[in-house]
Amino acid sequence: MSSFISAKTGNLVSFAVDDLRASQQARDFIDNLCITFGVLYNYIPDISCVLKEYDTYEEKVKSLMRHSEKLATATRLLEEVDGDIEVSKNLRMCADCHTFAKLLSTHFKRKFMIYDKSFQHVFEDGKCSCNERY
Repeated sequence: MSSFISAKTGNLVSFAVDDLRASQQARDFIDNLCITFGVLYNYIPDISCVLKEYDTYEEKVKSLMRHSEKLATATRLLEEVDGDIEVSKNLRMCADCHTFAKLLSTHFKRKFMIYDKSFQHVFEDGKCSCNERY
């Protein structure tokens, strides 16, 4: 589960993996970023991070794009606030989400802080403060 404090409401917002409470706008935003990152940065989703069985590659990618930290980060970005993006997570971040967050920091030229159960990841300029020890 990933959480953040909404800039609009001041309330805690939480998402689980593939959480249907995430807006369609947030889901579409993530899907578009996946395509954009592929074109601009040669991003290839790391389907080895998918633990559930799926029949197709596309289903595995869609599952990755619905990880809670991606839903939380996209929702936070769509609030259109300036400054750093901060998200807390109760589990370890997978390798794909780690790569995705590095690309977010490059693409949006912002600092993304994702705190998981083991590290306080600070993503800035395509690098993470954990030095790839996630």
